[in-house]
Amino acid sequence: MSPSNRVTIPDLADELGLSVGTVSSALNGKSSVAESTRKRVLDLARLRGYKFNTAARGLRFGRPTTFALHVPLAARTLSYYMQFAIGFADAAATVDVDVVLSASNAAGRGEAFRVDGAAVADWEASSGGIEELIHAQVPVVAADGFPCNAPSPAAIVQVDYHGQIHRILESARAGGATRVALVAPDDSLQARWTTDVIDACAAACAEFGLPMQTARFPIFGTSEDLTELVRSLLADADAPDCIVFGGQNLAGYAASNLQLGTPGSAVPWIASCAGDQLTEIGSSTITAIDANPIALGARCATLLHELVTAESAPSEPIVEPWPSTIAWGDHWPRLDA
Repeated sequence: MSPSNRVTIPDLADELGLSVGTVSSALNGKSSVAESTRKRVLDLARLRGYKFNTAARGLRFGRPTTFALHVPLAARTLSYYMQFAIGFADAAATVDVDVVLSASNAAGRGEAFRVDGAAVADWEASSGGIEELIHAQVPVVAADGFPCNAPSPAAIVQVDYHGQIHRILESARAGGATRVALVAPDDSLQARWTTDVIDACAAACAEFGLPMQTARFPIFGTSEDLTELVRSLLADADAPDCIVFGGQNLAGYAASNLQLGTPGSAVPWIASCAGDQLTEIGSSTITAIDANPIALGARCATLLHELVTAESAPSEPIVEPWPSTIAWGDHWPRLDA
């Protein structure tokens, strides 16, 4: 061990019988290191409480220097995650913290030893990278919960999807809706958000006595595929007159392609649980939940900074409600008014 009792790369290399360069490359996630060797290095680094140089640099500067942001692979097609990332990065920049972007379903590759804190939007069940961060005692803030059987993050910023979906379906029923279909993400988005949306719709429909059917749709699905799915729902003998869409843009596609969402149409009641700013929020025919992802990302960054710079870690995960709003379609009853 080093005289200061801080574990160093040479300490790890000596104990493992590896070169300093190999250990350094493994901790930096470089592809030149065999996966078996990387695992040995990361396991020992966690066991010995190793802290990477970015942490030491942060100590010298008196502040954190780097945050990781994990988003699903769906970020490449959905503006929600881009807006979240912009808000997060802008807020991090105000406290001079750099941001590293990662896919939330990436395997752990030593990131925990290179960042001071991390945030995740829609934490997916297959994400070993986020679990590695938590096991290494790196503070993690999760937007909209975490998967079952995953370790608890330091903080959760949570949209009240149960409450908002309850309000939406209560309004649809008051307007005359009698049968509900939920188009929810399939296993292409294995996030707690998907489960929350399904559970919320089922609970509200049970309370209001509305028959409900659930269809699953890939998060990367095309507008044409969605149109065919909705047509198949409408061809059923018990076709819905209210459809709740779990993915961003889907309600917009359905309303446009099939002329739905207006009084007298086949489905007068169209709702989105992840409202898109261009196609759904502000639409006269669609009711949408607006989580304000730019502001949500910014809050996750500021909360993470508070956690990283605090004198001690919280004894229990912080759960902070996030104030979303509902953008109502013109013909929907406003029960809260």
